[in-house]
Amino acid sequence: MVHLMVHLVEEAKLGGPVHYRWMYHLERSFVWLKSLVRNRAYPEGSIAEGYTVEECLIFCSRFLEGTTRFTRTSRSPDPSDNTKGMYMFDSVGEPIGKADLIGRHFADWLEQKVILDDGPDITEKIRALAAKPSKCGVRYSGYIINGFRFHTISRETGHVTQNSGVVNLAENGVSYYGRLSDIFELSYKDYKVVFFKCDWYDVHHKAGIIRDEFGFTHVNFSRKIRRGEKLEDEPFVFSSQVDQVFYIQNPRSENWNTMVKFKPRDIFDMGGEPSSDETE
Repeated sequence: MVHLMVHLVEEAKLGGPVHYRWMYHLERSFVWLKSLVRNRAYPEGSIAEGYTVEECLIFCSRFLEGTTRFTRTSRSPDPSDNTKGMYMFDSVGEPIGKADLIGRHFADWLEQKVILDDGPDITEKIRALAAKPSKCGVRYSGYIINGFRFHTISRETGHVTQNSGVVNLAENGVSYYGRLSDIFELSYKDYKVVFFKCDWYDVHHKAGIIRDEFGFTHVNFSRKIRRGEKLEDEPFVFSSQVDQVFYIQNPRSENWNTMVKFKPRDIFDMGGEPSSDETE
């Protein structure tokens, strides 16, 4: 193990982040296969029998009423058309935890900005927005959308996992990095909108963000922006506007954290449609 430490730096330079080439997911599968062994004299036969039984249970569970561990929704659920139509701005997802009702007045200025008109060009969603949201909103501590499982900072307290890191790619090409502090769901008549309230960090100055010679991005958590004190410091974004990232604390400075991007589970990039030339 002492000799291994000598090669870690060179290995990171050649191979990049370890999560692109680790064997943990395969090792977890091996642990499950080993748990199927009942007769140690014939481990291969036990694994084959156990695997067959597992496949039969999965097949039969498709025809059972209710939710089983084989039929529960994945990290990237496919909502029904009726549910998807209730949400605006592609914010449909799956909340985590018990809903917490709050009584806050939100967006009082909205009805003054939107012109109330019954013309044919005004859609139902615009009328719903102009009617002002309900005074009672819903507050969540977690939310699943686009294959990502988001948790608020308060929910992560006392846990070793991290699901609060967010990144928002703005129209000007700047990536804003932050952490999720709150999740709100507002109702506009027959529609719903999900907002993420985030603590954003300074990405315009070297004191807030730097990129090293290896291509890694480092964010300074002590340089917060967008606290909501001004209109341009809006802390809210739609749930569909952010992706998830992880932050690794720098051992030399507790304020600096290295940002790591990753792809969501259960979603695979199959590439684009083949051209006619490739098909031939």
